[in-house]
Amino acid sequence: MPQTVRAPGEPGGSANVTAATMLDLPSAGMPESDRLRLVCACTAALRSGFRAQASRFVMHTVAGLMPPPIHRWFARSVYGGRFFHAIVSNLPGPRVALTMAGGPSRQAYPILPLAPDAPLTIGALGWHEQLCVGIAAAASLLDDPAELADAIRVAFDELRQPAASP
Repeated sequence: MPQTVRAPGEPGGSANVTAATMLDLPSAGMPESDRLRLVCACTAALRSGFRAQASRFVMHTVAGLMPPPIHRWFARSVYGGRFFHAIVSNLPGPRVALTMAGGPSRQAYPILPLAPDAPLTIGALGWHEQLCVGIAAAASLLDDPAELADAIRVAFDELRQPAASP
């Protein structure tokens, strides 16, 4: 997954640099708050400036030296079908209330399009003290769309509960 990282020496929040990361998402039965903590802990080490430097080196130096057939083979073997692909985006939005034509804009839901070999997209947008989430899934992934919607509601309800421990 692409992850926003900071270049070495840049203060937090001042850069929009991405690095490719691979993450095994925990799918075992566990409370959603524990799953969220586990993912945060696994990705914390991936946010270093050195990750950004390495990604930039590979993309701008190594990839440029490869002939197109080798580059194509490498990209397909690393990002190919043996992994489940999804597009996930988390964007900060305005922290203040906005208006449109004089009326309040209370929510904004991100809509991320599906892409080839990425049958799931999830977008999160912080919007004036809210987290608005948009999810798109290819019909081929779902036996019962209502079941997915119910599972999402349960997960968000669980995440709204006060944490048992810090």
